[in-house]
Parts: sequence; structure tokens; C-alpha cells
Amino acid sequence: MIIVTGASRGIGKTICERLISNKVEVIGIARNIKDLSFEAIKCDVSSYEEIKNVVTKIKKKVRNFRKIPPVSTQKFNNIYF
Repeated sequence: MIIVTGASRGIGKTICERLISNKVEVIGIARNIKDLSFEAIKCDVSSYEEIKNVVTKIKKKVRNFRKIPPVSTQKFNNIYF
């Protein structure tokens, strides 16, 4: 499974669609998940609380989930669970 942020438009959406067309399981993360053709979770990655909620949701879906790669803002680097 691959988790893609920025999945509602642009390169993030294109990456999700390309992965899915190659039979890869994907969960998209985006602020706006309306009308997406793939599984997505609503999240603003600038919000620590929203990131924690997304991690909880993903952990329920993925057995060996251990880490979200660091996001672009320094304060969220190395979030381990």
C-alpha cells in the first residue's frame, strides 16, 4: 500500500491514478476528497491533530504500519507510532 499526500489534484492525483492503473493499493490524503475515484482520507497536513487522526485510520487498515514519512514542515518530522 502506498499513501499519497496532496491526492486531490495535480501531481498527487496523477500519482494515485497511475499507481491504481498498475494495480497498486493506494490511500490518498487531501484536504478535499470530493469526487475522487480512489480511496482517500480528508486531512490538512498542516494540522497535527488531523495527521494523528489519519494515522489512526490508516493503522486500522494496514497491519504493519509504523511511520508516516516526514511532511514538509519541520514540526512534524519523525512521527512514530
